[in-house]
Amino acid sequence: MGEAIDLFCRICRGEETEICSVAESSGFPHFRFICSLFQLFRNEIEGLGIENCAYLVGATVECLLANGRETQRYATVRDEDQEDEFYYYGRESTVGIVPIFEFACVYSNIILSKTMREDPLLHLFVRRICRVSLIVNDLFSIKKEIANGEKFNILLIRGKKMGGSAALEQTLQDLESTFQEITSLEKKLESKYENSSHVRDLKRYLEQAKANVDANTQWMLMSERYGQPPFVAHLLDGAS
Repeated sequence: MGEAIDLFCRICRGEETEICSVAESSGFPHFRFICSLFQLFRNEIEGLGIENCAYLVGATVECLLANGRETQRYATVRDEDQEDEFYYYGRESTVGIVPIFEFACVYSNIILSKTMREDPLLHLFVRRICRVSLIVNDLFSIKKEIANGEKFNILLIRGKKMGGSAALEQTLQDLESTFQEITSLEKKLESKYENSSHVRDLKRYLEQAKANVDANTQWMLMSERYGQPPFVAHLLDGAS
């Protein structure tokens, strides 16, 4: 993971012209894609100013570090040690959607004030966007993960405790309540900063975050890796 972060930082500084084998083995599914985007658009990104790029670079490095922590933890964790909120909190940092939409924000020249960036409401909004993405990921990938004998999926974790039907129902409730929380946070942020000179960019930022979740879901629907989510509770019961 250290090699991957070092490679990414060299690419950000313009010191690396080729994406080496480190990108393939980073353990971060979007790593090669993000490095390629940086190489392709480096001149335009640099023209926007380093401060505007700092959040993108920081989000990518944090995602890489979180994936490293997750790999280490999951090498030793037992099923019975998994708690729902702990699972959600950890996975919110590893799903990789924040670097993707931060890149879109940089390229679209969406600039938030420092006050907005440091606002706990915005941090919570971003985490809830990540939560939607990880729940959707777990719903779409359950069939693959059962087939591969994987165990780190909220449906599988809950299925061992409460059975497949209850696990599915609870997870869908989580998804709905998270959508509602995102809507509430969005309204609070827009109201709080309605007189700010950056309010237009704030609204664009919030919309970009939601658009990336929608795009990610559409990609899953079209990809061979995921396909249609199998909302069939007996799959979970069989894996419990």
